[in-house]
Amino acid sequence: MSTGIVCEFNPFHNGHKYLIDCAREKTGESIVCAMSGNFVQRGEWAFADKFLRAKWAVDSGADLVFENPFPFSCATAEVFAKSAVSILAKSGCDSIAFGIEDKEITPADLVEAAKILLDEKVCKEIIGIQKENKNIGYAVARSLCVSEKYGEKYTKLLAAPNSLLAVEYAKAIVFFGYDMQMITIGRKGAEHDGAPCGKFASGSFLRENFSKENIKNYCTETVAESLNFARRVDEKGFYSALCARIFSMNEDELSDIAELPGEYAQKLVRKACEYENYGEFFGSLRAKHMTDAKIRRMLIYLLADVKKQDLLHFPDAANLLSFSDDGAKLLRKIKKENIDFTVLSKVSDMKKLCEKDRAVFEKQLLVEKLFERVSV
Repeated sequence: MSTGIVCEFNPFHNGHKYLIDCAREKTGESIVCAMSGNFVQRGEWAFADKFLRAKWAVDSGADLVFENPFPFSCATAEVFAKSAVSILAKSGCDSIAFGIEDKEITPADLVEAAKILLDEKVCKEIIGIQKENKNIGYAVARSLCVSEKYGEKYTKLLAAPNSLLAVEYAKAIVFFGYDMQMITIGRKGAEHDGAPCGKFASGSFLRENFSKENIKNYCTETVAESLNFARRVDEKGFYSALCARIFSMNEDELSDIAELPGEYAQKLVRKACEYENYGEFFGSLRAKHMTDAKIRRMLIYLLADVKKQDLLHFPDAANLLSFSDDGAKLLRKIKKENIDFTVLSKVSDMKKLCEKDRAVFEKQLLVEKLFERVSV
């Protein structure tokens, strides 16, 4: 059997190594990762190439690294988690391990929170709160609803980034009916977006303060030896491509793009005409109910023509990014026993997929090629 970890490793740091080590120590099982590819949940082009990040994970103890594909890898926390947990379950994982801020939180607490948030009445109440308060986003509305009906305990669960993702993993497990054990591992050292603590630093700190010294101090040796640059998108090239896309679409087509609120269809065209600079354009789209991550996702989906319905189908397949010697043995077992799950080792393997599954990976290939043209 194997234990799954949902991850981005953007970049891989000492906290990720600690998570893998703890998961193996607690379960004694092989470690299988569902890792975001070249697009991450913040709605950004990844800090480093997906194959390099997967290699870092295997060098630090992971056995198999599958890709959580675009567009799910940069979707909302709910869709991101559903896709990744689905990959882990379909590949045969009987448990999932994850970090969490509050060590007192139990898997039972997470399941209870998941059931609350999956309740249709609660979902309707959250939507109702949003309608009454136009300037608040879904996360705030959800917190207000849960706080009023269920108290501080569950409100705290939804406040911390890792705990929130843990709830989403639990929701995915309950929603799909997977028989997976949840293993909580107390987060050690630096907070999610906080300053370094001891030998631990968060991914956000390392991205924002990229230097060889920081990578050496807070990442594993294999990362320090191979990461000599941070990938970034050339804003001018990206904005040119984005504007061309916006100007080629009508209002109905824009309104059908995933994550794009209906009232933004006309606004995008107007602002693209008004601003020549991407930074000013992006700033003009900000609103109280729109996080920067939501705006970035919206724009990537617009460029890649990701429709709302494209986020509803989770494929019965995953790209294989890297594996260890023990992972090779596990891989043979997965291919033999998990007949409804296809491992994609090369591009030509997509021919094995059904039309809907193939469409997911073809779209990912196209958008990756586009972003390679506008990255430096």
